[in-house]
Amino acid sequence: MVTMANPDSQTTELDREYLDTVTVQGREYQKYSIDHHTYFGPVDEEEAQRLEDEQQLFQRIFDNRLIFPPIRRLKRVLDCGHGSASWAVDVAEQNPDCEVIGVDISPHMSPDDMPDNLWLQVDDLNRRFTFPANHFDLVHSRLLATGINRSRWPSYLRDIVRCESPRAG
Repeated sequence: MVTMANPDSQTTELDREYLDTVTVQGREYQKYSIDHHTYFGPVDEEEAQRLEDEQQLFQRIFDNRLIFPPIRRLKRVLDCGHGSASWAVDVAEQNPDCEVIGVDISPHMSPDDMPDNLWLQVDDLNRRFTFPANHFDLVHSRLLATGINRSRWPSYLRDIVRCESPRAG
């Protein structure tokens, strides 16, 4: 796992290979994701805006609820495949005493300005999670069908269950 920012974790400096992009038909794609057959969506400003718009649509559909049913006293939240980090930013802003960690294969759409309680990491979710068991009150994973390899899904779901605390709420 590589990180852009995260206190108290066993992370390393961001590897250059995650930063390289290729241009295809005027759109920017992460070279690592293409080379490793991990994710084929663009990582440019247009895609970041699309993800922002999508989060606003979800906010409207779900009556501005980010987490449901609500969990009292959130201490730590993991957002898998954070994309533009819209959901993670909203959760961090609404829960200032909660540590929010976002993980995504690409650092390209991460916001420049983030709440102090939000840390974004770069990692391939097709690899086993390195977080300890019962570490998070909530693990958020939405719209990752194209980013998780078919053979990884059973172990990906086991990783989520292992990392999420049964005592949340």
